[in-house]
Amino acid sequence: MNNKKLPHYNNQTFELTGHELNKIIVLIDSFLKMKPSLNKRVMPFFAYLCQMEPVEKELDEIVWELGMSLPSWENK
Repeated sequence: MNNKKLPHYNNQTFELTGHELNKIIVLIDSFLKMKPSLNKRVMPFFAYLCQMEPVEKELDEIVWELGMSLPSWENK
């Protein structure tokens, strides 16, 4: 990658809706049709986007995976 400052940090997390993800997929697909020479370089990322699954976790699952615990309402 070049030395140009990127707009986001690597550790930032973003949430995309299915509609936004579909827009990105259509954009990349159109780009690849215009520039087939880039197919080999972009195809792994394109395949990754097409295979993404929605993450549907409850807060308690996320907290548990992080090794934390939620305060109990009964202990008050």
